[in-house]
Amino acid sequence: MLTQRRPLRIACFGFAEEHSGSVSSANFLILRELLKRGHQVDFFNKRSFLYPEALTKFANFRYVDTDNPIGAKITGWFLKLSNPVNRFIAGRINDASFTRVVIRTMRREHRAKPYDLQLFLGTTSYGRIEGIRTVSWVQGPPMTDGYSVYKHRAKIIALCGRLYYWPLQMFAWCKGLVGLPDFRQSDVIICGSRWACTQMEKFGVNAGRLHGLPYPIDLQEFIPAPKEATDGFHLLWLGRIVPRKRLDLFLDAAEILIARGLNLRVTVIGGFPFARGFQKLIDRFRYPQRMNYAASIDRREVRALMQTVDVVVQPSESENFASTPAEALACGVPVVLGPTNGTRDYTDGAAIVFDRYDAASVADAVNQMLDLIRQNPKEVADRSRAAAERHFQLAGIVDQLEAILYATVLSNS
Repeated sequence: MLTQRRPLRIACFGFAEEHSGSVSSANFLILRELLKRGHQVDFFNKRSFLYPEALTKFANFRYVDTDNPIGAKITGWFLKLSNPVNRFIAGRINDASFTRVVIRTMRREHRAKPYDLQLFLGTTSYGRIEGIRTVSWVQGPPMTDGYSVYKHRAKIIALCGRLYYWPLQMFAWCKGLVGLPDFRQSDVIICGSRWACTQMEKFGVNAGRLHGLPYPIDLQEFIPAPKEATDGFHLLWLGRIVPRKRLDLFLDAAEILIARGLNLRVTVIGGFPFARGFQKLIDRFRYPQRMNYAASIDRREVRALMQTVDVVVQPSESENFASTPAEALACGVPVVLGPTNGTRDYTDGAAIVFDRYDAASVADAVNQMLDLIRQNPKEVADRSRAAAERHFQLAGIVDQLEAILYATVLSNS
């Protein structure tokens, strides 16, 4: 029985690297803070896939390599047949094999020296260690990309072709049929926003098991900086390019504003993990001299880029929590968001949320934000930074996480 707030022994699996993607970087910050507070973390993963070397300097951190060579070999066979359905089958085989290895290894380590709880970062729990509780901090509700395959059928066919769409539709169908997580394996589920929590309830998760908690941002790394005076404005899109992220709305809105005479530059950074035909949206942009496109950016260069732009626009549908707008706010950059973007919970007036998913509505929201910047750029920047400092402080977020972890352990007493 846990009678006081002593350090916890945690069996952890997840995605956590210092200079990787935004979620992985946030998880790294969370683990580092837990270690600084004295908690013991045994981190289970495949070394060839993910190894957070910077955490190994902590005496209370232990990396437990959990390789699955058989699953990796079978996955390799399926990946030689390149289409979405085969990739899904390969992923399921690899996941099933790997998760068994992870849980089996956790149980073995628990028998040798018991843990207080399991913590999964970036995914739902794969299974349980008998007798202890499990907390999963998930990236969002399931099937957000899958549902968008059906919703945006016409656009996907127009850009990618019918021969590409049908395997993609089959992939979404398979994922919805057999790819949903088993939420019963988690006693507590943390999501990035209230919106995401309400969506999780639709999958049968009891509201009492759900907590909304944003990812932390390194507020010493992402800071405001003076901008060079220019005659125009600079908009940024940063993130994966998939149908539900609505790059089409971003580019169409930019075309509307440029056609109105606005001196506007746009930067788009993001790859095409599926629906590669969406590259045509970039190629067809009517003002190519006003656009800069790159497929990716080094994580360590994101701050400098953020500090040069005027507005970050994220017209995504069904967004749990988006690190790009959060990092923008930390840099004093306001944001324009869609109505189903959970990040709006944390913007405190430093965002304009458009009300309809159409290009005219996005263009009006962007123009409204640019008017605010024209009137008082310092006030906009200060309000943006203040929102980040209020909501994304690492210490405050880990305080809340600790409270959840202790309450979960005590509920097992």
